[in-house]
Amino acid sequence: SRGGAAPVVDPVSVSRFVTLPAGEARALTLTCPGTSVALHGAASSERGSDSIPGSDPQQWTFRFASDSGGPRRVGGVLRCVRLRLPAGISDVSIGVGTMRRPDVFVVAGATRRVTLRCNRGTVPTGWGVEGAPSIEVAGASPTRRGFVFMLENTGSVGASATPRLRCLERKERASDGRTHTFATRVATFEDDGNLVERHSCGRREYSVSAGVSLDPAGDVVLERATPRGERRGLWRFSGSGSATTSLVCLARGTRFR
Repeated sequence: SRGGAAPVVDPVSVSRFVTLPAGEARALTLTCPGTSVALHGAASSERGSDSIPGSDPQQWTFRFASDSGGPRRVGGVLRCVRLRLPAGISDVSIGVGTMRRPDVFVVAGATRRVTLRCNRGTVPTGWGVEGAPSIEVAGASPTRRGFVFMLENTGSVGASATPRLRCLERKERASDGRTHTFATRVATFEDDGNLVERHSCGRREYSVSAGVSLDPAGDVVLERATPRGERRGLWRFSGSGSATTSLVCLARGTRFR
């Protein structure tokens, strides 16, 4: 950073894994440390799991269900952010909120599109879906204002799901009148059918969340979409078909002005 000053934006990542016994269900709640707030939570597997931003701005809950095939390791990663306040700046808080569309009904064998948008003055950082086991995520694509979800019902009867969107207040004001403004961008990648894909944000950015849009003409299924390390994202697929993957990237060089 200029003049050797410490970066203002301080990302934090929290992860935890547990063993899920065969035939059981389990909830796992992760909490951001200190004054940091939750921007996104990603489960170790999208299939058979729920990802739910909590009413507490520092928490995210995952719910996992197992079949009778044996125990498996499940968990999640929580992406958080806090601000390192320069000398002379105080009384600054980061605001986050959650938009949701409750009980979206999807006909058996069909796919339904749902668009969620953040309120004015906020930017989308993360997403989550809670629903019946037959509901699979065929799309969770970030835009400048929100996310576009494609929810596919692979079951034989109709089922419902609740998509959620985490939004971050762009601007924070200190008691002396100076302000800080978060900056995000969406990095998009075209993938040709590999079962594992890896992409990265820029050198001075932090990967907050991983999105996806699957080719409706193929039989590709999203198994996992997870931010990794400082800048990376990891996607796992089964089946065959192309996909458009994306990362929400948070700028680390912003400062109070």
